[in-house]
Amino acid sequence: MPVKVAPNELWTRAQAREADAHATGALAAPSAVLMERVAVAVADIVDARWPSRRVLDVYAGPGNNGADGIAVARILAQRGWAAQVLLATARGSEARAAQRARAAAAGVTLSTVLRGPRPGAVVVDALLGTGSRGAPQPELEAAIRALDGYPDVAAIDLPSGVDPDDGVIEGAVVRAAVTVTVERSKPGLHLTPGRDAAGEVVVARVGIERPPDAPASPFKLIGAQTVRGDRREGPSIGSLAAGAAHKGARGHVGLWAGSERTPGAAALAASASLRMGAGLVTARLPTRAGAEVLVAARPEVMLDGVGDEVAPGANALVVGPGLLDAAGMLTDPLRRCWAEDLRPAVWDASALLVLGDATGARRASHRGPRIVTPHPGEAATLLSKLESRPITAEEVQRARLASARSLAIMLDAVVVLKGRGSLVAAPTGEVWIATEGSSALATAGTGDVLSGVVGTLLAQGVAAARAARVAVLVHAVAGELAAHDGTAVDGMPTASEVADRLGAAVAGLEGAAPDPLLANFPRQRWG
Repeated sequence: MPVKVAPNELWTRAQAREADAHATGALAAPSAVLMERVAVAVADIVDARWPSRRVLDVYAGPGNNGADGIAVARILAQRGWAAQVLLATARGSEARAAQRARAAAAGVTLSTVLRGPRPGAVVVDALLGTGSRGAPQPELEAAIRALDGYPDVAAIDLPSGVDPDDGVIEGAVVRAAVTVTVERSKPGLHLTPGRDAAGEVVVARVGIERPPDAPASPFKLIGAQTVRGDRREGPSIGSLAAGAAHKGARGHVGLWAGSERTPGAAALAASASLRMGAGLVTARLPTRAGAEVLVAARPEVMLDGVGDEVAPGANALVVGPGLLDAAGMLTDPLRRCWAEDLRPAVWDASALLVLGDATGARRASHRGPRIVTPHPGEAATLLSKLESRPITAEEVQRARLASARSLAIMLDAVVVLKGRGSLVAAPTGEVWIATEGSSALATAGTGDVLSGVVGTLLAQGVAAARAARVAVLVHAVAGELAAHDGTAVDGMPTASEVADRLGAAVAGLEGAAPDPLLANFPRQRWG
């Protein structure tokens, strides 16, 4: 019985190996047939992407990835391409030897003399596959460096030098225009820094399956289905506000944010909540001046008085945007809110600074669901406290997947680790990776907008993990819409402009009002 696998599921190195063994073992699929299917898929994509180019250089490693590449050279040679194979090493697998013989019979030139690509050639990177670990060996490193800076590269399964599981690059790396990965994409193709080497990711379906009793992969991509909803996850996001009969049914967001110096953070979070369809927003600010600025910017927002409970009538809380120095004075109330408030809440910015020790991180049995949204620096600060050792933002960036998972488990919260390829990690170990999110969001205040989006979804009853995934995707699409609608200077929108595009982002992702820009989402496609 075929395994029902979600299209957005990602396979690790071990899962890809398991699937290959199952296909050639229990399913009795000849490995040569599977290799031919892979090679045809890669050849088709090269042909379609570079239709006017008829010169092909394949850089082949010693394993089955190299054998795949040699098969691509043979197939394209039969279609009229001037194909040659440059072997990084004379040693090779049995499959590679068989493909060498077939390619030579088809007139393909094979050489162990490594050099740069021929003028005008399209290059296929078939040096290292998903089984590779660590820095490339010297002879393979030399082949990789021969491709340094070359633009027209198609990589088979992953760019050589990228770790398939975490995207780590430990030495030389191929930077591909397109990566054709087999059957399911790999986490490392979407995690920084590997995502920057992968280019466009195309998934080639060739009939490889994991065993029926294999557990589902804990790693997935965030896609439009997250917004549209399904039977397991609930209704579409757009319908949550549209179907409400009155403002109280559209969600009531409580906002604990801002300061005298940063009242705009509260205004941005409030704007995002309203743009996402919240019926009511009630804000508590530490200073009167900040409250006056917020009301002037967003007269729809109600103000909360001082009391033990923040915004008592709210369904969900947004805590932290712009609190700054006030967070230090509010340490005890913030910790009580984290540990004792029954409502779901998203925590961001300065509020995260009060977490991380035994008091701040420990979960009370009656506490509501929590989402935290750190950038790498804030994640490093939290991890340093939780693990009682110094951890830098650079270390977090080098191990984004492990950092997000560790935070989620130790805080017993859903973690959104922001950045290129934002991660959403759940305490269960599941991780969702954003395929999108560009420099359009690299500007002051966009994190406050993200928090407001999350807060509205929580107030409308969306479960924490899904709320985080939806918010990350909608936020990214809104950033792209704001960057390319002609009003942003040099494609760099302000946070307010991103907030203003949230409704259009939801509608576009649901298909109600398609925008041409959305044709590029996500960066992965099926081939």
